[in-house]
Amino acid sequence: MFVCVLAPVVQRTERAPPKGKIQVQFPSGVPTPIFPFIIKYWMYPYWAEYIILMYHGAVIDQEFKDKSYPEKFKLFAKKQDGSWGIYGIEIEDSQLEEVIKDIRENLRETENWYAHLYNDKKLVVIFKDKVFRVTSHTSSWKPIIEHGRKLNIPEEQLDFWPNRFQDEKHYFG
Repeated sequence: MFVCVLAPVVQRTERAPPKGKIQVQFPSGVPTPIFPFIIKYWMYPYWAEYIILMYHGAVIDQEFKDKSYPEKFKLFAKKQDGSWGIYGIEIEDSQLEEVIKDIRENLRETENWYAHLYNDKKLVVIFKDKVFRVTSHTSSWKPIIEHGRKLNIPEEQLDFWPNRFQDEKHYFG
């Protein structure tokens, strides 16, 4: 009976099953690794718009007038790369516009810097003079990269990485 319930789910999602197995104990006492699959892949399309209620960002202490500025945010990671302190910050969706304005006001004026915020769907790149809102897919980044080139920002620094939550583990280690 349980298999009959799963067949339409697998056909409907067209997604690969999750890696690893999470055991869920049903009342009958039969453990099964499939329940998380149902939650993640069958129900996800219906409530995905409601669960992305935050943005993360990767900011460098050197890009701000006050190097301690990134510490005013909720931090989820920090790493040192030479003289740069790189911070992973967390922003609530409801505060996004206020934070964008605040970041623009606090970016150093003597050099061309940018900060970027992201969730799994959107990427917001903040320059002192302009804000870009695109998808996290590189095909939408052309206007941002062109703007960065005009500001003489090295092309290798216009990678906006990390730009999805799943990239953070590799970036911040």
